[in-house]
Amino acid sequence: MFVKQTNLYANQFLAANPNLKPRSRARSWMDTNPTEMKTLIGLLILQGIVQKPENGMYVSKRESIVTPHFSQIMTQKRFHLLLKFLHFAENSKFDPDQHQKKLYKIQPIFDHLKSKFSSVYTLERSICVDESLLLWKG
Repeated sequence: MFVKQTNLYANQFLAANPNLKPRSRARSWMDTNPTEMKTLIGLLILQGIVQKPENGMYVSKRESIVTPHFSQIMTQKRFHLLLKFLHFAENSKFDPDQHQKKLYKIQPIFDHLKSKFSSVYTLERSICVDESLLLWKG
């Protein structure tokens, strides 16, 4: 789903903007595939562990801020291009006049995760919530 929507959005963007500058990063777009998208998602998860102030620092080649693992997996140009076009829902189906849900852009992935989570675990009658999970200021 990520791959299909990302490729569709990138192609729509390029068709809608034929007058891009010659050296624009978007002009170098090539369709992505499931393996590359899984790699991108993995790098985004890894960014939660190795925290830096800006995305460009992860794939930078400057010695003072280099993170070798990131730049070995994906180039900085491709990383930013995939982030630019990362998409989950089709824009042509969105109608702002109908006051659609605020989650429209991520609704397909939200529904998919919700069905997967509910297939793995079903709540039963007696459930205990540990108070350490709740914010308590009492």
